[in-house]
Amino acid sequence: MLSVEHIIALQNIPALGKTAVPRLCALAAGADVGSCAALHALIVQSASSPAAARLPLSAVENALALAERIASDAARRGIGILTLQDAAFPASLLYAMNASGRTDPSPLLYYRGSLDALFMPGVAVVGTRNPTPEGWEDGAYYGAALAEAGCNVTGGLALGCDAQAHRGALSRRGVTTAFLAHGLDMVYPREHLALARAIVENGGLLLSEHPAGVRPSPRNFVARNRLQVALARATLVIQAGAKGGTMHTGNMTLAAHKPLFCVRYDAPSEPATCLGNAMLVRAGGRYVERRHGEADILRAILP
Repeated sequence: MLSVEHIIALQNIPALGKTAVPRLCALAAGADVGSCAALHALIVQSASSPAAARLPLSAVENALALAERIASDAARRGIGILTLQDAAFPASLLYAMNASGRTDPSPLLYYRGSLDALFMPGVAVVGTRNPTPEGWEDGAYYGAALAEAGCNVTGGLALGCDAQAHRGALSRRGVTTAFLAHGLDMVYPREHLALARAIVENGGLLLSEHPAGVRPSPRNFVARNRLQVALARATLVIQAGAKGGTMHTGNMTLAAHKPLFCVRYDAPSEPATCLGNAMLVRAGGRYVERRHGEADILRAILP
């Protein structure tokens, strides 16, 4: 069995790639890979690429040294580390799909909060950072309604619809999870620091695939959307423009063959803000009304 440090190290060896980590963990089950030399031998002997087969021992030594610093820093900051070898780890994250439709697993997560949230049926509630007044209301409504029904409301802690869904869930003392696109030593945007604290204090989770010290970047925001989709049983789009992160999330949901719902706006105050809703429905999503659509969502995700 591989240690947490081993898994962090494997993630930091470019020659391997993310898809190699779950495979190496399976090969290491029941084996003695306690030493750096043993880990190096496992990598080389099971190499699936020429670069991995030629990997020098020094590369593994450097990766392990980095991993030990990352794990130690996380412990000092009170950040937990969850790996695919833990019972609470959601297996669905190993089949996460990126925007290109390729499997892009996440075998390790950093977290703050209660892992109990991971055992609840999740619904990703997402949308534009600049919703109309209707979208602002509907984000909170659906966050509250789904949380009250026993769902884990997941989002990205972003401005606009995502934050409103988190707030709605908290208003019903429900559980909500935020996937962040940076290390858990910070909160972005900064004005959501109190919201992040409330999520943790009320039994929810902050999750990231990045260690402390990693800052937000456009690439990280797109990548984290796949994790929201992988963890959730369905996605609800409050409002989406024709382009942007919400459209990525919606298309990832369809690619993963999971239910995708979009709020219907017959006469929105700003039509451009809802163009993505109609586009996603044409691509395979389903409309729900502005109120009481949670019944349709629950029927789709609950036994």
